[in-house]
Amino acid sequence: MTAVCQAEYEQKMPTLLMHTGNASSLKIHSLISEDTNNPAKVEISARTAGTGTGHTAMEQLVPRLGLEAGVSAVSWEIVTQEEI
Repeated sequence: MTAVCQAEYEQKMPTLLMHTGNASSLKIHSLISEDTNNPAKVEISARTAGTGTGHTAMEQLVPRLGLEAGVSAVSWEIVTQEEI
């Protein structure tokens, strides 16, 4: 899952991801924050794992993050163990 947000929200997003993700069937394995070409924005990526209907939890998480102030984009994809 990847979110692009305004730089001033960089500290808030990982906390929100961890809180929201851990409240569902998703387990967060890593969080990475990277600068973008626009110095006012950052890209935050989370590597998660879920059991069974983990995609359902992600389908609920992504719109929730998209409603956050300062978030301009959120995306996710399913990656199988073989692709890692």
